[in-house]
Amino acid sequence: MIKSLFTVFTVLWLFAPMANGFDESESGSSENLVWLDRAHQSATTSVDNMALWIDGVFGDQVTEDEAMAESYLRVIGRYSWNENAGNANNLRVRGTLYLPKVNDRLALLFDDDDIGDEALDAIPGAGSESPDLGIQWRLSKQDASSIDLTAHWRDSGIRPGIRFRRQAPVTDNVAMRFYHRFDYGKDGWETSTELIFDKKVTSGHLYRWRTRVDTSLGDEAASWRTVFQSRHAKGEGAALHARQWFLGVAGQGSSAWRDTAKYVGVTWRRSYVRDYLWFEVEPRYTWQSALCDCDTASLQLRVEVLLFDPD
Repeated sequence: MIKSLFTVFTVLWLFAPMANGFDESESGSSENLVWLDRAHQSATTSVDNMALWIDGVFGDQVTEDEAMAESYLRVIGRYSWNENAGNANNLRVRGTLYLPKVNDRLALLFDDDDIGDEALDAIPGAGSESPDLGIQWRLSKQDASSIDLTAHWRDSGIRPGIRFRRQAPVTDNVAMRFYHRFDYGKDGWETSTELIFDKKVTSGHLYRWRTRVDTSLGDEAASWRTVFQSRHAKGEGAALHARQWFLGVAGQGSSAWRDTAKYVGVTWRRSYVRDYLWFEVEPRYTWQSALCDCDTASLQLRVEVLLFDPD
């Protein structure tokens, strides 16, 4: 672990002078502002825009293509430690590449099915994970909703699916978002439903209540989790940093309270040198963990590089 982290920080140190050497005057015009700065500028009044901007800061996959509104790739190196399950590290690639020369409705997907970054205390497999590849056809898109047809290569076969998204204002400072996915997996049809309420506190502070339910048709026990988050983001460019406190409950089926997992934690996240390079530290504590049926502490470290064309 020490050797891996030393290698990562050495590479970043070597490339830091190159990044600092960029002429800021060349990127100071509004046409060349990077995506995060543009998103920040549009997030001054609308709770919807601000929620998407903060999601972009935290790299939330479930809303990332809305926050980015363009092709992107995110390379993620992750180290996880759990006091009852040891440690592991992996390397992932995630993103969406739109193909305008083919059709502006068609996109390539990388690792799109894995939206479980909020998993309670799972230890990812060691080594590099092969990205889940797929395609997306945007069947319909409006300002408040979209419908996408998807197909992933998974479990040695093509797995079709459909995804629906909807967002709507509740009040001037509260917005609701709804996501539903219907996919064919190795065990048959599976569904994933997520409901999100965002409340704007200040221009950089947001309260979020998030509930998700995952089911397999014919399977009686549905997995669910609900979490409250207090999310803060501040700064611009390489000085951008964010944090969130979270408190949640998760279970399977109609679990009794004593059988549900309760967890609390905090995430610190900031950019380094440029706003496409991110570090994240997340300690958490889980009571009645599903991983070991015991109380457990865990820690996750992430290094992310965001690859994109801001034009």
